[in-house]
Amino acid sequence: MKIIISTNFLRETLKMLKFWATLLVATFITHNCFAATALEVSITEIKADVLFIRHALAPGIGDPKNFLLSDCDTQRNLNEEGRKHSKEIGKYILSTNLKIDKIYASEWCRCYETALHMNLGNVKLFSGLNSFFQNHSDKGKTLQLLHKYLEEKPSNQLIIMVTHQVVISAVTNLYTKSGQLVAYNSKTGESQKIPMSSFPLK
Repeated sequence: MKIIISTNFLRETLKMLKFWATLLVATFITHNCFAATALEVSITEIKADVLFIRHALAPGIGDPKNFLLSDCDTQRNLNEEGRKHSKEIGKYILSTNLKIDKIYASEWCRCYETALHMNLGNVKLFSGLNSFFQNHSDKGKTLQLLHKYLEEKPSNQLIIMVTHQVVISAVTNLYTKSGQLVAYNSKTGESQKIPMSSFPLK
């Protein structure tokens, strides 16, 4: 028995297959890349090797008068919303294809706690990220330490630095909200803020 398939039938079948293949690819890309687009695009555009993160929400301004770096009870700390936001930041970064080589945090408890709740790996404290807002640390010495580290770090390593608004602003000239991310190229000085809408609180 000989089966004859018309040319029109083959043409229409190929059109349908092409349509469904395109739809499947588009769905895959949307599902896997949409949430990470803002961060990955910024890092790619400026070849960022540093991801600055301002600590998550810690209500108030500055620190109490009885501030002690060694005692979290004397500091302005994260509230529950801040802890939740820290976890969302971590999930957002994990949703990307980015490889994070190292994670650093200011010695302030709110920065260290933000980094811990992000749950992205081992966190190292670094005094070059400390706040000098109320002169609890020397601005010149702090930034000198930070710049020295950035100058010496390999440009092919992507690191996270959880710190304070004053530090991020001093390095990038950008203002950040609590929990906001800034992609930064330590060799060229280029920087880009990541929109807060990229990882809204749920």
